[in-house]
Amino acid sequence: MDSVPGHAYWDYTDHEFGLGIDLPLDSIVFSPEDQVEVITTVSGWDPRSQASIVADLRSGDSTVFYRGGKLDAKSRPDGHVAMVVSISPADIHGDSLLLRAYIYDPSKAGLRVRRIDVLRRQANPVRYGTLEPVHWRGRFPAK
Repeated sequence: MDSVPGHAYWDYTDHEFGLGIDLPLDSIVFSPEDQVEVITTVSGWDPRSQASIVADLRSGDSTVFYRGGKLDAKSRPDGHVAMVVSISPADIHGDSLLLRAYIYDPSKAGLRVRRIDVLRRQANPVRYGTLEPVHWRGRFPAK
């Protein structure tokens, strides 16, 4: 996670590429079924902006997964919007995966980024239950 203090922000006006983060996936993922989300909080944007947060998973020199989460200009009551991209390493094959996440705006329109977070969501055992037995039945198992 990284953010700027107070009401400050990173201004990416006239920039095609913005803040980037490189993380080895094995440093944040405990189970291959875990979900990883990169969330960027935007506090101001030009209506012409085509900004997105990009997740580029690399194995060595090769990209094995690429996805972008686009800016949705519908603001929340606090005047911020979020760009989100989600990754499920279980669906991706490769050794020593590196997550490279960065802001991309081909329009180079105004964009003010408040913070960026990389979150790990614990694996859902039911999601892959057709492939292997479900040993854990959740936080509130049936009685």
